[in-house]
Amino acid sequence: MHGRWWSSTQPAALPIRRHESRPARRLPEYHFRSADILDRVHWARYFVAGLSVILPLILVCRLEGARSMIQAWRYNPKISAQHSLEQGKPEEAVNRLRLAIAASPRDADLLRQLARITAKTDTAEARRCYNQIEQLGATQDEDRADHATLLAMLHDFRGAKSVLGKVSESNKSAPTILRAWITLAREARDYASAVTTLERLPSAEQADVEACLELAEAATQAPIAVEVLHRIEQHLADSLALVVKRHLTENLQTLTPRLAALPWHSNTARASVARLLHSLPNNQPEDRMAVVRLLFSSDPSGSQREDLRKAWLDEISDCGGMSAKQKDKTAAYFQQQGEHELVAELISAPEALSVNTLYLRRVESLLELGRWKEVGAMSDDPSAPILPQSRLLIQSLATLHKPGPNSSTAGRLLTSALNESRDEQRASACYATGCAALDHRLSSLASQAFATALELARDRSGLMESIINKSRHSSLGIAQLLRSLDGTSTTSDPAVQNKLIYLNLLASHDIEATTEVIRNRRAQAPDDVYLRFLDAFAANKRGEFVQAASMLIPLPRYRWHQGEAAVIASIVAATGSYDRSASLIKQIDTASLFPEEQALTVPLQQDIASVSKLVSTVREKEKE
Repeated sequence: MHGRWWSSTQPAALPIRRHESRPARRLPEYHFRSADILDRVHWARYFVAGLSVILPLILVCRLEGARSMIQAWRYNPKISAQHSLEQGKPEEAVNRLRLAIAASPRDADLLRQLARITAKTDTAEARRCYNQIEQLGATQDEDRADHATLLAMLHDFRGAKSVLGKVSESNKSAPTILRAWITLAREARDYASAVTTLERLPSAEQADVEACLELAEAATQAPIAVEVLHRIEQHLADSLALVVKRHLTENLQTLTPRLAALPWHSNTARASVARLLHSLPNNQPEDRMAVVRLLFSSDPSGSQREDLRKAWLDEISDCGGMSAKQKDKTAAYFQQQGEHELVAELISAPEALSVNTLYLRRVESLLELGRWKEVGAMSDDPSAPILPQSRLLIQSLATLHKPGPNSSTAGRLLTSALNESRDEQRASACYATGCAALDHRLSSLASQAFATALELARDRSGLMESIINKSRHSSLGIAQLLRSLDGTSTTSDPAVQNKLIYLNLLASHDIEATTEVIRNRRAQAPDDVYLRFLDAFAANKRGEFVQAASMLIPLPRYRWHQGEAAVIASIVAATGSYDRSASLIKQIDTASLFPEEQALTVPLQQDIASVSKLVSTVREKEKE
């Protein structure tokens, strides 16, 4: 078993080599710097430790402050009422203040705030609040100004003067007090006193501009000397210039539509205001259109109207690419101005089909213009949105704009559409229905539609002119149109009386009674050019040819339609003055006239042609 591992015999020891001892070699030492900032900067550790203790304390204090602010807002009626007003909840603000006043009836600040909020909604409560403040002896001069303004609006002029008489001597020239005096004079229609007080205002705030604008708006509605109007308008321009100079134009753009709608009498003041408004930064496109309108007179003539439209188109180009929202607002402005042609040009059919609001704008303007075929083509498009009104009319036009439907089908569809438009009281839809009926030779239905449109229209004068011009190119006769208007309120509307008189004279209906109406109207408006023309036409119908022609010398400047020009030419020619009427007669296109107007013109044109031919023949013979 020798040599086995379990053998008890120990093996021989291995020989060990002995070495001599050597001195130990010293290794190099390496020292590393810590990357921890707290180890490198000895005071940072103490700073962090202190900060970890202080920050929670600060946070707790801030939370307590926020909680106290929230509680102050919840339980302070003045702050909570103001917050409700900012959110557009005036009723909630009033209720909060009423509860607070019930708990603290002697709090003048609460009464003052409630009075200012209810001054326009509940004048009785506002007056009660001001009287309570007076009883508490806490009335300030600003309260007296607000109280007097309220009384002036209620036409309690004695009370307003009494309240303003209590203003302290040092504040009698304060802007708030002067504005109250202006309101008092304006409501009392004492415009001379109002403008005198107005000129004492420093005119350094937008409130002063608003006070002047309100006075100008009221003055234009009352009989007032032109000199006083010029003073008011010039002060308005000066006030606006001072506000713009001091860069107080934050909310000035809100006044632009009102300034543009003002019927200016001073061209100098109007031009100055237009330049100032044009210089305002960040003007929206609809405001820029209003400013362009200010550059022209309040009632532009024919050539001025064309210049105005060109200026509007240039301004649209300068606006660049407008958003859909901007186009919608601009189109709304043009519709207010009655410029539906510009709306149709501003919003193309493909663009309208892509945005619902623009589609509504374009359709409404096309209906106003009587361009029913374009409405039908748009509504026939698969992507056209469904309108909230005039659905039967839109469906009918979508069918009728294409060739195919006969007159009986058109009559059935348009009769249903007219009934719907009458029920919805939409004048533009009735007018478009009438235009579609005329194009399908349904003159009876057209006359009914036009009469209904005039009954519902706000601007009867413009609509009446459109109906007459449309009828001139159709089979609808004057007699049929006048019969459809019998018994309606349109016949007694002063806005369309002149056109109705013209139609009656053309149809030779009751000349004596019509003459009496003309004379009564001329007595009220002796300088009216169109009434002078009608008076001359009536005299011509009575056989008073010389007197009729003398009324047209000199020929009045007016936007005469070719039909009216034909009447003028026939009146002048009735006295034998063919040379004076020849140039006018040659320019008349008889195809665009009523048959009654053609009857006045065609014989004259034939006579002139015969005379011209005879003269040319004589000259040829003389040459031979």
